[in-house]
Amino acid sequence: MLPAATGKTMGPVTQVIAALQPGPQQWSKISAVLDGGAGSAALAQQLQRSAGQQLDAASYALDILKFELTAAMHFGGLPAKPSTVVLLARPLRTPRQKQPIAA
Repeated sequence: MLPAATGKTMGPVTQVIAALQPGPQQWSKISAVLDGGAGSAALAQQLQRSAGQQLDAASYALDILKFELTAAMHFGGLPAKPSTVVLLARPLRTPRQKQPIAA
């Protein structure tokens, strides 16, 4: 609650002001903050690149797993559903047509 609502009065407000520092010391602190920020940005880029590679590898592994499971789990003699991932492609056989017997 606000002091006015409780009927209490506030005491004097004190404000703490940091002592002024010489210019070279201020620039040193600014430089340290900027160097830390640049280092953090470089680390963030490296971690993001690594995460992207891990996601690509996981996505590839899932695509291969899906392809292998689709090929292995067809039921009732029906051919497996075509997949977008093709590792080996063979030409389809066409039934031979009988040649007429020469008379």
